[in-house]
Amino acid sequence: MIEADETAIRNLCARWLSATAAGDHAAVLELMTDDVVFITPGRPPMMGKAAFAALQPPAGVRIAAVQEIAEVVICADLAFSRSHLQVTVSSPQLAQPVSRSGHTLTVYQRQADGQWRVLRDANTLLLDAASGAPLQA
Repeated sequence: MIEADETAIRNLCARWLSATAAGDHAAVLELMTDDVVFITPGRPPMMGKAAFAALQPPAGVRIAAVQEIAEVVICADLAFSRSHLQVTVSSPQLAQPVSRSGHTLTVYQRQADGQWRVLRDANTLLLDAASGAPLQA
Protein backbone atom coordinates (compact mmCIF):
# COMPACT_ATOMS: atom_id res chain seq x y z
CA MET A 1 0.00 0.00 0.00
CA ILE A 2 2.77 2.47 0.89
CA GLU A 3 4.45 1.96 -2.49
CA ALA A 4 1.15 2.66 -4.30
CA ASP A 5 0.60 5.77 -2.17
CA GLU A 6 4.10 7.05 -2.91
CA THR A 7 3.54 6.48 -6.63
CA ALA A 8 0.21 8.35 -6.41
CA ILE A 9 1.89 11.32 -4.70
CA ARG A 10 4.75 11.40 -7.22
CA ASN A 11 2.13 11.30 -10.01
CA LEU A 12 0.24 14.17 -8.35
CA CYS A 13 3.47 16.23 -8.39
CA ALA A 14 4.03 15.40 -12.07
CA ARG A 15 0.42 16.37 -12.93
CA TRP A 16 0.85 19.67 -11.03
CA LEU A 17 3.98 20.53 -13.06
CA SER A 18 2.37 19.47 -16.33
CA ALA A 19 -0.84 21.41 -15.71
CA THR A 20 1.15 24.49 -14.67
CA ALA A 21 3.25 24.34 -17.84
CA ALA A 22 0.07 23.97 -19.93
CA GLY A 23 -1.55 26.94 -18.18
CA ASP A 24 -4.35 24.66 -16.94
CA HIS A 25 -5.19 26.51 -13.72
CA ALA A 26 -8.36 24.43 -13.18
CA ALA A 27 -6.37 21.18 -13.24
CA VAL A 28 -3.94 22.55 -10.63
CA LEU A 29 -6.85 23.53 -8.38
CA GLU A 30 -8.15 19.95 -8.47
CA LEU A 31 -4.89 18.77 -6.87
CA MET A 32 -5.36 20.67 -3.59
CA THR A 33 -7.75 20.61 -0.66
CA ASP A 34 -10.21 23.46 -0.12
CA ASP A 35 -8.33 24.48 3.04
CA VAL A 36 -4.83 24.31 1.52
CA VAL A 37 -2.19 26.68 2.96
CA PHE A 38 0.87 27.92 1.03
CA ILE A 39 3.83 29.40 2.91
CA THR A 40 6.46 31.36 0.97
CA PRO A 41 9.37 33.59 2.02
CA GLY A 42 8.52 37.15 3.00
CA ARG A 43 4.76 36.85 2.57
CA PRO A 44 1.87 35.94 4.85
CA PRO A 45 0.45 32.44 4.32
CA MET A 46 -2.00 32.08 1.41
CA MET A 47 -5.05 30.46 2.96
CA GLY A 48 -7.41 28.27 0.95
CA LYS A 49 -8.03 27.13 -2.59
CA ALA A 50 -10.05 30.30 -3.35
CA ALA A 51 -6.98 32.47 -2.66
CA PHE A 52 -4.90 30.34 -5.01
CA ALA A 53 -7.65 30.42 -7.65
CA ALA A 54 -7.53 34.23 -7.63
CA LEU A 55 -3.88 34.13 -8.76
CA GLN A 56 -4.48 33.62 -12.47
CA PRO A 57 -1.25 34.43 -14.34
CA PRO A 58 -1.50 37.25 -16.90
CA ALA A 59 -1.93 36.32 -20.57
CA GLY A 60 1.30 35.30 -22.25
CA VAL A 61 3.03 34.18 -19.05
CA ARG A 62 4.59 30.73 -19.27
CA ILE A 63 5.67 28.82 -16.17
CA ALA A 64 8.04 25.86 -16.33
CA ALA A 65 9.22 23.92 -13.31
CA VAL A 66 11.62 21.11 -12.51
CA GLN A 67 11.11 19.19 -9.27
CA GLU A 68 13.52 16.73 -7.71
CA ILE A 69 11.70 14.78 -5.01
CA ALA A 70 14.16 13.73 -2.31
CA GLU A 71 11.70 11.75 -0.20
CA VAL A 72 8.07 10.84 0.28
CA VAL A 73 6.87 9.67 3.71
CA ILE A 74 3.41 8.14 4.21
CA CYS A 75 1.69 8.17 7.63
CA ALA A 76 -1.83 6.71 7.28
CA ASP A 77 -3.96 9.39 5.54
CA LEU A 78 -1.25 12.06 5.72
CA ALA A 79 2.03 12.17 3.84
CA PHE A 80 4.81 14.62 3.14
CA SER A 81 7.45 15.13 0.50
CA ARG A 82 10.70 17.05 0.54
CA SER A 83 11.85 18.42 -2.80
CA HIS A 84 14.06 20.86 -4.61
CA LEU A 85 12.10 23.02 -7.05
CA GLN A 86 13.16 25.42 -9.80
CA VAL A 87 10.46 27.58 -11.40
CA THR A 88 11.08 29.71 -14.49
CA VAL A 89 8.61 32.37 -15.60
CA SER A 90 8.79 33.85 -19.08
CA SER A 91 6.63 36.50 -20.66
CA PRO A 92 6.71 38.97 -23.55
CA GLN A 93 6.88 41.69 -20.84
CA LEU A 94 10.17 40.32 -19.48
CA ALA A 95 13.57 41.03 -21.02
CA GLN A 96 14.64 37.57 -19.88
CA PRO A 97 13.03 34.71 -17.95
CA VAL A 98 12.84 34.93 -14.15
CA SER A 99 13.91 31.86 -12.19
CA ARG A 100 13.41 31.00 -8.56
CA SER A 101 14.66 27.88 -6.83
CA GLY A 102 14.78 26.34 -3.39
CA HIS A 103 13.49 23.56 -1.21
CA THR A 104 9.89 22.63 -0.48
CA LEU A 105 8.06 20.64 2.15
CA THR A 106 4.58 19.57 1.08
CA VAL A 107 1.94 17.82 3.18
CA TYR A 108 -0.72 15.70 1.44
CA GLN A 109 -4.01 14.34 2.73
CA ARG A 110 -5.84 11.28 1.41
CA GLN A 111 -9.42 12.30 0.63
CA ALA A 112 -12.59 10.24 1.16
CA ASP A 113 -12.40 9.17 -2.51
CA GLY A 114 -8.89 7.76 -1.91
CA GLN A 115 -7.14 10.49 -3.89
CA TRP A 116 -4.21 12.43 -2.44
CA ARG A 117 -4.40 16.25 -2.44
CA VAL A 118 -1.99 19.00 -1.33
CA LEU A 119 -2.94 20.15 2.18
CA ARG A 120 0.03 22.38 3.09
CA ASP A 121 3.04 23.60 1.14
CA ALA A 122 6.04 25.53 2.39
CA ASN A 123 8.81 26.60 0.06
CA THR A 124 12.04 28.55 0.23
CA LEU A 125 12.14 29.58 -3.43
CA LEU A 126 14.26 32.68 -3.91
CA LEU A 127 15.22 34.63 -7.02
CA ASP A 128 18.19 33.02 -8.76
CA ALA A 129 21.18 35.37 -9.02
CA ALA A 130 21.34 35.20 -12.84
CA SER A 131 17.60 35.73 -13.24
CA GLY A 132 15.93 38.77 -14.78
CA ALA A 133 13.89 41.40 -12.98
CA PRO A 134 10.48 40.29 -11.62
CA LEU A 135 7.40 40.95 -13.73
CA GLN A 136 5.99 44.40 -12.96
CA ALA A 137 2.26 45.09 -12.98
